[in-house]
Amino acid sequence: MALHFLAEEAFGDLLTAWRHHHDVRSGQDAPVPKLAAARADLDDARTRMNRFRQAMYPTEEELDGVLVTTLCQKLDMVVHLTWSHVHPDRPGLVVCPCGTGVPIYS
Repeated sequence: MALHFLAEEAFGDLLTAWRHHHDVRSGQDAPVPKLAAARADLDDARTRMNRFRQAMYPTEEELDGVLVTTLCQKLDMVVHLTWSHVHPDRPGLVVCPCGTGVPIYS
């Protein structure tokens, strides 16, 4: 099964951030702010990719924790949204990786 193009893009961003972080870390006398920025970028890319993976390609264990399964019109595929997708300010709403909010209770 091929990856959805948005998941592919997120994976590419993750690899780019990983390589950049490695290069900065491997450099001699890299300033702490530059190291911190590279690490923050890597963490952001990792989180984004993991959100796509959990929603689009969940493991068997992750399927047990699904709150909402819905067809995402923007991604044109079924997504499985878990507690990790809950909106930080609106607990009754989960957020699809495409950015669309989906109510937990309908």
